[in-house]
Amino acid sequence: MRLFFAIDISEDVRLAAEKLIHSIEAPKGTVKWIQPDNLHITLKFLGETTSGKLEAIISASRMVASTHESMSVQVSGLGVFPDKRKPRIVWLGIKGDTTRMQILAGDLDEVMVQEGFEEENRTFSPHITIGRVRDPKAGKIISNAIADHQKTGFGSFVVDKLLLYESRLRPEGPLYTVVSEFPLMMAD
Repeated sequence: MRLFFAIDISEDVRLAAEKLIHSIEAPKGTVKWIQPDNLHITLKFLGETTSGKLEAIISASRMVASTHESMSVQVSGLGVFPDKRKPRIVWLGIKGDTTRMQILAGDLDEVMVQEGFEEENRTFSPHITIGRVRDPKAGKIISNAIADHQKTGFGSFVVDKLLLYESRLRPEGPLYTVVSEFPLMMAD
């Protein structure tokens, strides 16, 4: 099983992201856009995992989720990793309770390291990946889109659960299936 932890996004944000993706006229094949149904905020990628570890993963994740409150986030702005000169990942920004989201991701990473998974070597930066740049020819178009949408709002939603997904790679794109859900505590 190829597993990862994520936060699902609202339908409004999904539709706004889809509209944005269709508005960016990158030459065919230069950007691999993410299917709207697959958009999410990744918290921790586990990778290939044996089904024998699943029970321990679920138990540890339930414990982490039970110690974190729900949070409100806004989706705003368009950007790239690592930088505009050599864009590889096109993303939508996350604002709002990002510090709490970073703490959740850190706690999740910590318990997964205890379960034998690799420690995350990058600082968690909340975002929604909407595309992967395959060809530098898309760079100028992506840069223009960033300039046009640096402050554009794409909606907001309440994060009230953590999801464990299985990812099955297919020629037509990955298929994500929810393996388990972990509710967060309701904030006051």
